[in-house]
Amino acid sequence: MAKSSVRQALVRAPISRVWSRFLDGRATIFLLHRFHSDQPRHDSESVDGLRAALEAMRREGYELAGLGDVVARLREGALFPRPTVAFTIDDGYRDFLELGADAFAAYDCPATVFLATGFIDGDLWLWWDQIDWILQSAPRRTVEWTLGSGGMFDLGPMGSRLD
Repeated sequence: MAKSSVRQALVRAPISRVWSRFLDGRATIFLLHRFHSDQPRHDSESVDGLRAALEAMRREGYELAGLGDVVARLREGALFPRPTVAFTIDDGYRDFLELGADAFAAYDCPATVFLATGFIDGDLWLWWDQIDWILQSAPRRTVEWTLGSGGMFDLGPMGSRLD
């Protein structure tokens, strides 16, 4: 998918050498949500892709820092002596524990996890999951309109629309 292809390109030399020049003295923070191993999803990262990216970053000499360290350096006004990345994992989906955590641990890479406690407690249903459920449950698989030039929107699985 497009997001994965871009990410893979950015960690491959010589492309990584070109774009890392724009990041001299700065840190990049990756915001991730979900992980998959064998069933690709539109809203998740491949664990194999994550491992490949972390391996490439280690090989290229990136500092894999915790978010707290990045924030502390920014508050001090300090520059980052080498390309630095931090990762956040948002919302508290189980697939981070089951899949993603091991990948980060294997590369000694800190990851800051932000938990949506209402979601974990079962009191909250995240809005994007609600929309996904509505689209998946719709009796019609397409919506057509004639306004303007007209068109059709596929309500099928998001991944099939992105391929």
